[in-house]
Amino acid sequence: MNTELNRKLQACVVGATGYVGQRFITLLADHPWF
Repeated sequence: MNTELNRKLQACVVGATGYVGQRFITLLADHPWF
């Protein structure tokens, strides 16, 4: 596979409060690209 596709991206989440924010961070943490 291409090494560019295997590299993870860095992401930053600002202001993730409450249930929706915590759920978004959980989904982002489990995503294979981030």
